[in-house]
Amino acid sequence: GEGEGEGEGEGEGEACSNAWFPVDVEGWTKTFALSGSEGNTGTRTESSTGLLSSHPESSTGEVYGLSIDLQTSAWSYTIVQSIGCDTHGEGVFFHDYAGDWSIMLYDIFEVTGTVETDLSPSRQLLPPEYAVGATGNWNYSYTSTFVTETEYGSGSSTVETSTMSYNGTYTETGFETITLATGDTVDAYVLTNEFTASGTPPIGFPIPAAGSIKQWFVKGLGLVRQVTSEDGTDETFTRELESYSGLTVIE
Repeated sequence: GEGEGEGEGEGEGEACSNAWFPVDVEGWTKTFALSGSEGNTGTRTESSTGLLSSHPESSTGEVYGLSIDLQTSAWSYTIVQSIGCDTHGEGVFFHDYAGDWSIMLYDIFEVTGTVETDLSPSRQLLPPEYAVGATGNWNYSYTSTFVTETEYGSGSSTVETSTMSYNGTYTETGFETITLATGDTVDAYVLTNEFTASGTPPIGFPIPAAGSIKQWFVKGLGLVRQVTSEDGTDETFTRELESYSGLTVIE
């Protein structure tokens, strides 16, 4: 599970890092192709924004910014996630995110806005580097609080607060040798996240009520592939690494 011990605070020896989620490495960019079984396509670009030394969780470990720009025909967002290393015991943790979003309603008019989301408690994304492949599984249960500002074409805007509760289990399913769209043949660490969600999502945000997320991670690159399946439907949504720079596969 969660591991034990606490991370090192700033200025206390070597900074925390995890090569399976290299958010602590600066200057890299990853681009993913997005595709859905319903024909939805798009791109997602990620990059590290460096250490967030003023983040509230930085007193127990390092917190780094992960910038995400997602563009599809139906909706888009540009956000920064706060990712902690050894902030709640050992491992990689997802704390919060904030940014701008845009959706097309009824394929007719665009609605834009901002969102700030806090996870309480934070969700563990990965075990510590030394325990990858030897952890088995871990559970999570948290509430996301969304503060969403919606801006309409008329110049008016509204601010709403909503919450969603998430429960789930990450299960390690071993390692697979896969070939990426980049041409790399790599050994990938595979996780399956079975989840349920309840509550009120922000306007237009596609959040399934239950499903599974299968993820492939490569040491040195981090996440390279993700397939989300919604329970009760045949619909899937795939994120596939297309290109990267500033990162190197670690054998």
